[in-house]
Amino acid sequence: MIQDLVAKRYARALIELAEESQGIDTLGTELKNVLKLFNDNKELSFVLSTKGVAVVSRINILEKIAAKVSLSQVVLNFLKLLVRKGRVDIFENIVAQYAILADQRQGRQKMQVMSAVELAESVYSDLAAHFENKLSKKMIIEKRIEPDVLGGVCVRIGDQVFDYTLASQIKNMKSAVLNDPVN
Repeated sequence: MIQDLVAKRYARALIELAEESQGIDTLGTELKNVLKLFNDNKELSFVLSTKGVAVVSRINILEKIAAKVSLSQVVLNFLKLLVRKGRVDIFENIVAQYAILADQRQGRQKMQVMSAVELAESVYSDLAAHFENKLSKKMIIEKRIEPDVLGGVCVRIGDQVFDYTLASQIKNMKSAVLNDPVN
């Protein structure tokens, strides 16, 4: 929990820097690329986060990597700061928090669409358009196939759930029949 708070602070600072320099989405892409590099090279992230290796040595490693993968000065300086502060281990959290803040600043919202099978692209487009109009935000669709969904779709946007599944409709009909005063 404390790591999430710290990660959010770092992410906010990065967003501010991104707005002043290269742009929110550009910096976000670069951060994701560095995270992929760290995830693909576990030894690298281990060395960068190990306090047994001198800070100067870890920063030299970062500079060599930065030259090979063409890191921006902003990202390189940020990674150096994480090394100095001993926070490389929360880099993944920082990138996740950055993505959330970037979506908020850019007026985007993640929309998870769950269905039993893959739907036609036109259905996803129609759902996105419906919720874009309803919420005045650009929807980013995350498709999720759930075999337990008998039919229809369930849409999750943040904390809100819009359940248009067959199971939900059956439950509503059952409730309506059982609560009908005529019976």
